[in-house]
Amino acid sequence: MILSIGVALLAPLLLIDVLQLSVSAGDEGVILAGASRVLHGQLPYRDFFSIVTPGSYYLLASFFKVFGESLLTARALHWLIYAGTLAVFLGLMSRLGLPLRWKLVGIWATMAMGPPFWCILSHHWLANLGVLASGLLLLQSQASRKMVHVFLSGLAAGATFLCLQDEGLYWMALAAVALFFAGRKSRWKAPATFVSAAALMAGAVFLPLLTRVPVAAGWGNLVLSPLTGYHGAAGNRVSLAEGWTLPLRVFMEQWRRAAGLSGLPNLLSSAATFAGTVLVLVFLATAVILTGHLLVCWRRRAKNGSEPFLVLAAMVLSLLLTALHRPAMLNLVWAFPGALLMVLWWLGNRNASADKRMSWGLALSLGAPF
Repeated sequence: MILSIGVALLAPLLLIDVLQLSVSAGDEGVILAGASRVLHGQLPYRDFFSIVTPGSYYLLASFFKVFGESLLTARALHWLIYAGTLAVFLGLMSRLGLPLRWKLVGIWATMAMGPPFWCILSHHWLANLGVLASGLLLLQSQASRKMVHVFLSGLAAGATFLCLQDEGLYWMALAAVALFFAGRKSRWKAPATFVSAAALMAGAVFLPLLTRVPVAAGWGNLVLSPLTGYHGAAGNRVSLAEGWTLPLRVFMEQWRRAAGLSGLPNLLSSAATFAGTVLVLVFLATAVILTGHLLVCWRRRAKNGSEPFLVLAAMVLSLLLTALHRPAMLNLVWAFPGALLMVLWWLGNRNASADKRMSWGLALSLGAPF
């Protein structure tokens, strides 16, 4: 409880400086322009082009209407998404029964590879928050055996679809499969409730919009363009290493200019870029291999916590599929929350009865790179 309160109150303050930044790029510019157009009465897909579902536009437009149309308002929304992501991630770790040491690693890693990693408002951060919240509600439903939590999880999945169509569809499909296999007596009730709630949430916002938009325009914007034209976008030439090591490279450049140095800062920056890329790729590969291994033998775990594992596996795969649809290595960061949860859950189970000093050492060694 003390840890939860501390994270909720203190950790988001570390990102408070983004409210004053004036640099904007990529997804944030798309959302800002779309929200401004929606605020002034235009419709997505009919009046302006967009390759994503309109949830982020309408959410930011509502903030613009209340707090004023400015970059500060957008960054305030980004800060709220960051605070919500930390709170939900902590809730997931608590629901999975992770000990304190692994919670600290999870919080630290989320602060390093979550919204502070790419300090702009993005539909990806919104969609990831939707998947995490939906997953938390599914885990809660497995503990309480109450269908209301499944229904609320479906609503969160529908909200995810409204922010990013492919991530929402991946999560809805995989979560429904996980619920089916986790069911013991009534296999169809939970998946049907989940999918119905997701369709209700998505349809309530999306269908009225599509009735006012030509079918060809909606199909071309949301289906054909993401599948055929997205790979040539300029942002897809940005690498994971460039985003991950940007603050370090800026610091090195400032140090080089101030001290009149040349070779050493560039060498250190290149080494950090390489090390950062290898670290993230190895971590994601570990999570994927671990998920595949546990899926192969999940029947053996039927009496030992297989239900949380199936939800985690659905989360890992849905976030990974979303990342892989986008060719830039930078986009692998969207798969990070699911991978992190899977690895922490596995380590937490393995170290439940291990020597505490050894377990704390392993936690610190994993958390140090982040």
